[in-house]
Amino acid sequence: MKMTDSYLEKIEATPKRQYVLVDTNLYLFVESSGAKIWQVRYVDPASGKQKYHKLGIFNTSSEKHISLREAQRLALNIQHGVEEGDCPEHVNMKFSEVADRWLEKYIHNVESTTAKAAENRYKLYIETSPFYHKSIREVKRIEISQLLTSLEEKQQTARKVRSLYKMIFDYARGVGYLEGESPVPELKFIFGKPVTEKNRAAVTDDPDRFGEIVARLKLQYATGDNGAGLLLFLAYCFT
Repeated sequence: MKMTDSYLEKIEATPKRQYVLVDTNLYLFVESSGAKIWQVRYVDPASGKQKYHKLGIFNTSSEKHISLREAQRLALNIQHGVEEGDCPEHVNMKFSEVADRWLEKYIHNVESTTAKAAENRYKLYIETSPFYHKSIREVKRIEISQLLTSLEEKQQTARKVRSLYKMIFDYARGVGYLEGESPVPELKFIFGKPVTEKNRAAVTDDPDRFGEIVARLKLQYATGDNGAGLLLFLAYCFT
């Protein structure tokens, strides 16, 4: 069977993940949910073990869609990189690819409420950024500054969005996708003064509302806010 975009589009999901060999070392993973993900298999020069590298998704209705021809081109580039001694993780990665990888790891290591809040902000402020599909090494500090400046009327939101960007770029530097200093600016340089929380008493007799408050505190604590950690301690230990 000759592989074409039309043929791949017709593949239906099954209860178990399918591994469709499309080309030499190029696979299309068809998840039980129906998602179709391009993966290229390679041999890690350091360990000598076979690994898979995610290229993107096959979804003709999505802006992130990668066609068969484009997937073959990307897979070939990665294979060339391996032959020259470079692991695919050191190939020039798009910001979107790195951000997606960070999100996938992050949401599996935090509470479900924290993960949901992070995913919502990711869709609103990360996926819609003008540099989402640029190389991560080409994202400039001024671009992130302009995005945060647009949130000047919602400075608390700006602080949370900045935290997402900081975690993404810290992850990128940690695994080697990015060299040098993180391009994420301090908010005090954007707004001219530190962003401060408005002090409000978190008093409620609604159990659901109390759960929402705790969920928000967890998100703040996950971004490094020690004050939120103290409030969580009080919430968990009240009599």
